Amino acid sequence: KVEFPPFRAGRPVWVDDTGFDLSFHLRRTALPSPGGRRELAEFVQRVHSRPLDRTKPLWEMYLIEGLEDGYVAVLSKSHHAMIDGLSGMDIATVMFDFSPEPQRLEPQPWTPESPPSGGDLLRRAVTDQVRNPVQALVEGAGRLLHAPQEFLAETGRLLGGVRSLLALGQAPAGPFNVPVGPNRRFAMAEVPVSDAKAIKDALGGTVNDVVLAAVAGALRTNLQHRGERVTGQSLRAMVPVSTRGEGTAASLGNQVSMFFVDLPVGVADPARRFRKITAATRGLKTSHQATAATAIMNSARWAPPTLHGLAARLVARQRFVNLIVSHVPGPQV
Repeated sequence: KVEFPPFRAGRPVWVDDTGFDLSFHLRRTALPSPGGRRELAEFVQRVHSRPLDRTKPLWEMYLIEGLEDGYVAVLSKSHHAMIDGLSGMDIATVMFDFSPEPQRLEPQPWTPESPPSGGDLLRRAVTDQVRNPVQALVEGAGRLLHAPQEFLAETGRLLGGVRSLLALGQAPAGPFNVPVGPNRRFAMAEVPVSDAKAIKDALGGTVNDVVLAAVAGALRTNLQHRGERVTGQSLRAMVPVSTRGEGTAASLGNQVSMFFVDLPVGVADPARRFRKITAATRGLKTSHQATAATAIMNSARWAPPTLHGLAARLVARQRFVNLIVSHVPGPQV
């Protein structure tokens, strides 16, 4: 669970929950009849609207019975501070057997580590505030001395990415630029993966481009139903991208960067909308936006928590983006 040092003198740390109760996190429930998609969506949005209890490990899981045709559903809810989308998908995958015969798993004994004292947490926080900036400077100086051309090239890419981020300016005006409350809505739709791959093969681009084009079309329909003007309009999406390598697929934490795409909601023709998005994402791969975003996020190594808080509030208030579109590949088996 999360433990803060005294006086919020540093970043919080993960500690074992000595009072861990599995029954608090694993919950069993049932849908009202007829147990269709509407009832399931209403249940999910109620659960999603409730904040996680920050005095306990930041996850919950629900076994949902009562679905039509005898189905059950599993809803997993985890704080993004613990895992990113790909890690969550890995955890979901290991919950299932690859054959109809279930494995009989014996519970493994677990003894929690004693939590650090307030004094230990405070000392660690103060040490980190001094050590991390110094370490970052030493590493940068070492790389400059040993590989100056590589260091300068990387610095140039970083500055170019920062310039492209600053050039974005404010997000376009739109009905989503409002204060966000605690309530959430949830809806779902299915599209066969084969359809998405057929589209990208026919028109060029990637499956991610297909997702963004579909979202842009759905936003266009939504805005029209609201009576909003869509002609010539666009909405800016922040798109997380994974930076995980082969050896980090199942590790916890967040290993993501991001880039920004203007979704052409004013374009009526789906194929033209797709091609505009493909052209935009292709250009982003050479703009080093993701490099700059990664460097900014990696400042967590040395920036104090108060600076992170100010930065987060600034981003939320300045409206650099209208929405987030996250595309996480599902299990490949």
